[in-house]
Amino acid sequence: MLRTATAPIGLGSSRLNTTPCKPSQHAGMLPRSKTHLHSSDATPLCSLGKKLPIGRLAHKAAAALNHEPVLSHHQPVLSGEALESMAPFSPFKKVLAANRGEIAIRIFRAGTELGLRTVAVYSPADRLQPHRYKADEAYQSMGDKIQARRAALECGVTVVPGTEGAVASADEAKAFADSVGYPLIMKAAMGGGGRGMRVVHSDGELVEAFQRASNEAKAAFGDGRMFIERYVEEPRHIEIQVLADNYGNVVHLYERDCSVQRRHQKVVEMAPSLGLNPKTRAALLDEAVRLVKHVGYRNAGTVEFMVDKEDRYYFLEVNPRVQVEHTVTEEITGIDIVQSQIRIAGGTSLKELGLGSQEDVPPINGFSIQCRVTSEDAAQNFQPDSGRLEAYRVPGGPGIRLDGAVTTGNVMSRYYDSMLAKVIASAPTFGSAVQKMHRALQEFQVRGIKTNTPFLLNVLRHPEFLAGNITTSFIEKHSSQLFNFEGHQSESSSKLLLYLANMVVNGPQHPGSNGTDPATVIPTPLVLLPDNERIRRDGEMFWCLEDQRLGRRLCAGTRACCSRTPPCVMHTNPSWLRACAPLTWWLRRKQPRTSYAAQMLLRGANAVGYTSYPDNAVDAFVREARLCGVDIFRVFDSLNYIDNLKFGVDSVRAAGGVAEATLCYTGDVADPSRTKYSLDYYVDLAQQLVDHGIHALAIKDMAGLLKPKAASLLVGALRARFPDLVIHVHTHDSAGTGVATQLAAAAAGADIIDCCVDSMSGTTSQPSMGAIVNSLHGTDLDTGINPMEILPLTHTHKQTRELYRPFESSMKAVTSDVYLHEMPGGQYTNLKIQANSLGLGGDWGKICKSYADANRALGDIVKVTPSSKVVGDLAQFMVQNDLDEESLVAKASELSFPSSVVEFFQGYLGQPPGGFPEPLCSRVLKGKPSISGRPGASLPPLNLEALEYQLREKYGAITKQDVLSAAMYPKVFDEFKSFQLKYGDLIEKLPTRAFLAPLEEDEEVEVEFAKGVCATIKYKAMGELQPNGEVLMSYSITMSCTG
Repeated sequence: MLRTATAPIGLGSSRLNTTPCKPSQHAGMLPRSKTHLHSSDATPLCSLGKKLPIGRLAHKAAAALNHEPVLSHHQPVLSGEALESMAPFSPFKKVLAANRGEIAIRIFRAGTELGLRTVAVYSPADRLQPHRYKADEAYQSMGDKIQARRAALECGVTVVPGTEGAVASADEAKAFADSVGYPLIMKAAMGGGGRGMRVVHSDGELVEAFQRASNEAKAAFGDGRMFIERYVEEPRHIEIQVLADNYGNVVHLYERDCSVQRRHQKVVEMAPSLGLNPKTRAALLDEAVRLVKHVGYRNAGTVEFMVDKEDRYYFLEVNPRVQVEHTVTEEITGIDIVQSQIRIAGGTSLKELGLGSQEDVPPINGFSIQCRVTSEDAAQNFQPDSGRLEAYRVPGGPGIRLDGAVTTGNVMSRYYDSMLAKVIASAPTFGSAVQKMHRALQEFQVRGIKTNTPFLLNVLRHPEFLAGNITTSFIEKHSSQLFNFEGHQSESSSKLLLYLANMVVNGPQHPGSNGTDPATVIPTPLVLLPDNERIRRDGEMFWCLEDQRLGRRLCAGTRACCSRTPPCVMHTNPSWLRACAPLTWWLRRKQPRTSYAAQMLLRGANAVGYTSYPDNAVDAFVREARLCGVDIFRVFDSLNYIDNLKFGVDSVRAAGGVAEATLCYTGDVADPSRTKYSLDYYVDLAQQLVDHGIHALAIKDMAGLLKPKAASLLVGALRARFPDLVIHVHTHDSAGTGVATQLAAAAAGADIIDCCVDSMSGTTSQPSMGAIVNSLHGTDLDTGINPMEILPLTHTHKQTRELYRPFESSMKAVTSDVYLHEMPGGQYTNLKIQANSLGLGGDWGKICKSYADANRALGDIVKVTPSSKVVGDLAQFMVQNDLDEESLVAKASELSFPSSVVEFFQGYLGQPPGGFPEPLCSRVLKGKPSISGRPGASLPPLNLEALEYQLREKYGAITKQDVLSAAMYPKVFDEFKSFQLKYGDLIEKLPTRAFLAPLEEDEEVEVEFAKGVCATIKYKAMGELQPNGEVLMSYSITMSCTG
């Protein structure tokens, strides 16, 4: 406990409470402080001085801080008569700073210059650390936001619509929201500093936001009540510094702009505000003084306002204290605000301070900017970092002021605020001040912990900041640029080294790896032809190359060709031109990409996921993909469910994309005994799609079931029915018939056929490009490709494939058993890996048989992602439980099926041809609800705004693409963000082998950190295992410029 025998001066934001206590029953002596800031001989507790009233200053000092605090005295530099003759008169001789860190030092310096002895507050847990504990002084009622608002209304100051009093429950908050609408902002009724503050945009967010904000406010300020008001979007945050004495005199010291904020906490402050309308400035200054006079305010304080885009302003609150950003006002006025605060508290008038009237206040002198340097990692959602400061070199030079309280060797604790220092740059112009600040932050060198300086530098470089176009949403609006730390080598390299070190110590941990090492041979670089030579035309045959990480796919066709990313699209007759009119129009206006169009797969109502999503989520995904440059969408449905297909086509067309609808192939149209998926079935389905307005039609044969005769029949029938329709055929070579199938498809009238470079082709991949090109050479369908030009592709990708040896499947040759189990090519390899992980690798033959049984039990369905996953999950379930098709149906009522199987029967993927088989369907569902019709039509809309809010709360900077990714794959997205935050973005620039396998000792890799900046990283050695389980790794980094 502390005696309030001195004047507590606080500049922070947390309210500190205490009560007087009696002297200790022990010796009554205080031990010497062990910090580098203050030291004194032990002093009896009872000799701290008399208790004095200081204006209306509340007598509040430090709280117990969970430990028994310890006091130490800061002795004045001068003493005796010399000091007394220099210092102004004051009725008290000591000042207690109920703070820690740079704020406490700021008070101590001011007190020392005034000839006062100063008292510091320490807790044993912080006995070796400088203090920065934010204390909130309560001079009068203005510390309460509710009472401050009432006072503003009384004197005619404009306020934002808000609650009459403090709100204690979410129900009260909801009632207020119903009356004024959204958006709203919640604030802790008795606090500040951004704690307990939330913006709410809808009813769906309100209850959770209120509970979290209230809990945060109660933890920080001891009071969970909230003040709620209408949220003014994208305002400037302008605050007016005022000084008021005990005799009714008030002056302002101009304004500060504190608009650069993150989660309502100030990051960068400046004075004066750049670009503020002069009339608005004058009105704010006038209203601030009028409000302070109205309530009889005394001492230093800040009146805060919001200013919207139309220069309308609204009162926010009064902070009855000197704020962290007071420094910029001191720099442009030359007035020591802290000394003024202390002297006013002692009874000095403004006139005695030389500020008897507003005209006596010095005019604004230049510009000043303050940046708060903290021990936070901006790349990890500003997570506070802790540890010892191995090196701490601070900036200096003309125009730079540093308010800090740490030095080399100090330990940054996780128990206190993360402030390292405040850097203040001042200059005659705003541009000069920015340049000085930029230089100072670059001079700031900290080792041992992470800091936010890369983020601050990005803020200073941003064009909108430099132009003064800043609002409170500045960071949120420009997060993709502000949180791009690629150029900050210390941040990026540290994370990259962490990944490389983890690979050496713990070994590769890549999902799906078979445990083999990648090849050491570096693939021969492939020299690509210039863009205008990459497409060749000879007669009616065209070809193009697709750049991919693992290979390049060549697509050849009789009229046109396209590949997926980045594709080339060509046309040779009016039918293709008419079919792709929106695409060709886009190609004409989007220069210089006149020969390229990007294509992606879209699983209809399943978007790119494994289940059905609400319609608004799919529409939002397609719109964003279109905006990002995707032109052609190959729309398919895993069950060929026409309603899902139509929805996907509608979504693509609404977004302005090219809709290539897809027939997913299964069965055998050449086999008269296979009647479910007959030739008529596919032609009728195609007719419905053409009638719906598609631009092109694809046949998607994922299992490689399309035999040459079937290809001739199917493509021929479609060409006869739709002579002007673009037809695209995609197949896999699992059975070894892929080349023959594609040749047959081309002969029957297909416009586009897919194939793969030789060294990447065959088995579960696509058929061989070389085989197709050579087979067509000299025929009417000659591609015009010189077969010799394919060989460099084959060679390069043969070497590249060896780098990915850890992910090769055990399938060494084609297998015709695909005609029995009908397993898609991609699933064949993935299911093998999954079976091995479940200990079923030895039962692969049994799994293949069970796959066929599972397919029949499910009603012989189309098997494409995600329906193929349903069949695969059921097949493994049958093997694990020793079930065949008959026993599966017989025991279904007693079994607990995989969730994918249950959701299939519930209708979450749509309706299969012929409906769901009975009695299996009823026995699997066991009374669970089911969906009839298109799933997305009955699903409630996804609240994308609420999802974005949750992601920002968790990860900080979030893009629209992030929101949609999380909507499709929430668990995968979380894993990706965690990996990205831990290891950074530079990991993408590692050479493939260094990414997949650990470096050997003295092995080095070259990484391009930024354009023109490369680093050579060499692994040197691994140290001994430490008691804490960590290992010290040694690397050398050599930086070079590539010009």
